[in-house]
Amino acid sequence: MSSDTRAIGETMRDWLRFTVIALTPALAMGWIGLRALQGQEDATRREIQVTIEAMAKRMVMESQTMTRAGSNRLRDSSLPTDPVLLENALRSITPAIADAVVLSSEGELLIPARKAITSEPKGIAPPRCGTMADELARSRSSPSHGGLRDDFMHQCQEYRSVTGRWVWPLIAMESFTPEHADGLASWMESHASSMRPSEREATMRASLALPTLTGPARKRVLTALSADSTNHEAVRAVLPDPNPRPVLHDGATTPEIIEWNSDASIGYLKTISTGMRAGFVIHAASVRRAMAHGWSTGSADYRVDLIETPAEMDRDTTPFKSVSWITPSLGVQVSLADPLLIDRRTSRARIVLAGVGVGAMVVAFVLAAFLFARMRAARKLSSLRAGFVSTVSHELRTPLASLRMLSELLEENRVPEDEKAEVHAALSREAKRLGETVDRLLGFSRMSAGRYSIVRKEGLVFEPIHQSVMAFRDRHPDLAVEVEVERDMKAQFDDNHLRLALDNLLENAAKYAPSGTPYRVVAREQNAWIVIDVIDRGPGIRRSDVKRIFEPFVRGDDRLSSAVQGSGIGLSLVRQVAQAHHGHAEVMSEPGKGATFRIRFPRSES
Repeated sequence: MSSDTRAIGETMRDWLRFTVIALTPALAMGWIGLRALQGQEDATRREIQVTIEAMAKRMVMESQTMTRAGSNRLRDSSLPTDPVLLENALRSITPAIADAVVLSSEGELLIPARKAITSEPKGIAPPRCGTMADELARSRSSPSHGGLRDDFMHQCQEYRSVTGRWVWPLIAMESFTPEHADGLASWMESHASSMRPSEREATMRASLALPTLTGPARKRVLTALSADSTNHEAVRAVLPDPNPRPVLHDGATTPEIIEWNSDASIGYLKTISTGMRAGFVIHAASVRRAMAHGWSTGSADYRVDLIETPAEMDRDTTPFKSVSWITPSLGVQVSLADPLLIDRRTSRARIVLAGVGVGAMVVAFVLAAFLFARMRAARKLSSLRAGFVSTVSHELRTPLASLRMLSELLEENRVPEDEKAEVHAALSREAKRLGETVDRLLGFSRMSAGRYSIVRKEGLVFEPIHQSVMAFRDRHPDLAVEVEVERDMKAQFDDNHLRLALDNLLENAAKYAPSGTPYRVVAREQNAWIVIDVIDRGPGIRRSDVKRIFEPFVRGDDRLSSAVQGSGIGLSLVRQVAQAHHGHAEVMSEPGKGATFRIRFPRSES
């Protein structure tokens, strides 16, 4: 190889190093900025969730306040006997989320009055609408589905199925887009009165579930569907509940005010001189109508829905939501109206991050150019100690390999949709595992350098134990842990380091005694000393290993220890934490009888 060729090779390598040195600070700045952006997004998510929870609670508190005010007005009012005057009086008494109710002396529901439901269609649907509806049901994945749907929407507004149900709104909401909102609202306003109560209820639920149905069109649709034509049936359906049943039958004595709070309704009725009873009832239809008429969070960023059963809440997969219950089966759910709200709130941060990234790139290249002349003299980096690397490499290699494999599967889109949650969970576990390994290595490094110091403060011993156990349960949901500790037991200790020791002891039990559950964590005070035991029912430890088990890099010589991955520094960290607290760590075990790892330290430094 000629000298010119070697020179060219050296120059290319130097330029490559220059590029690496120039890019590294910029990439580091970008990574820091990305972490900051992620932190801001996390904070925004937490803020949104807290806001949603507060809004849901506030709306229920508003409903309670309105209910109390309405019941007080009902008690204090002198209701007229004239039907028209009585109805007007009830309007001023009844809360916005309730329906006014009047029962005759025989228990017949007079208000809300029964209204006839128009069953005749507004026009005649073309004969081919039935065939088009059948084709639409069969061709959901066909390219011609969109055109067929548009034809049906234009020609078949008056078509009903053989069971008498209107088909047009079902097709309209199937692939709903904002440009269809006014058309849907107009159809509802002209046809809702001809819907059966069950059909109206189902259509109301489907309309509430449309995230893109917003603004005036949403209000028009909900108003049309919540018209008074079905109030009679809705109120009648909740009156025969076990609690309000007495309002339908005269007894030997009649109380002036009858009130109830059942699973599906809350109501107040007052007896007037003619024997009639008048008041109001809060139920699903009245609350939904109040929502349609503007009872909401007051913010366009959030939407309010009515939840009628806890199971309905469980089926809702909305990421940001909170439910507060007016009755055990009637809840107000507040959720995020716009899924892009978080992106909008963090868009400014992204712009700033881009500017910082460009600036960092310029500064990095300037600094790299200054250092370029010195690059030739420094071609090799210091290597890690070979012994330490060989000891811990297998602990780092396994989670890294898993992370790379899982991330490649996701990047190449080779994971089915129904398995993505499992892959993400595996990624989280391996990342936590890698982080725990690094924490142990850093702790061991500080210990080896003589920089392992603690700051003891008085606190409840229960707190670090509880935090460690909860974190362990998150990592190992299948492994049971029992905790026995007095909640008011106090001592002076370093919270972070004591949790580090407990984390290592619990992970040690999970590795070497996976079948020795339930693990027990027992803490007690003994002669001014705090004693914490971590007990498993696993295979135990051989006597030859007990004496040296807390030494760095020492692991058992049995078959189980050989089969389990580990660096051998976890228990040495436990001993170091105990000694830093002026105490000690010990283990009591016999083969086949489990093991008890104990940390003892004085309750106070004095």
